[in-house]
Amino acid sequence: RGLLEVLYDIFRLPLPVVTEEFIEALLSVDPGRFQDSWRLSDGFVAAEAKTILPHRARSRPDLMDNYLALILSAFIRNGLLEGLVEVITNSDDQISVRATILLGELLHMVSISTSHHLFHT
Repeated sequence: RGLLEVLYDIFRLPLPVVTEEFIEALLSVDPGRFQDSWRLSDGFVAAEAKTILPHRARSRPDLMDNYLALILSAFIRNGLLEGLVEVITNSDDQISVRATILLGELLHMVSISTSHHLFHT
């Protein structure tokens, strides 16, 4: 469990709640879900917009995206995806749910970084 939390932290992903219910864990990391920082009295519009809307400066390279793509590439070359599949198939339900969400998020990151480099070079 601790290693999964470190991987979520490395890739700057929100940590899902600990549960055996996949849908509940998935909803807990949904960027469009209502968050406490969206209260009207606490800068609702700005906090919601920062979470939901894409960054305005998408025309220039984002060094954090480049860093994450490099780290992700290194982890994939060293068997991260295979290791996550092993954890998913051989662990208890709570760990398996978190590993499944992490695998999905990482595959999504791969598709975004690949499409960005294919169409913006």
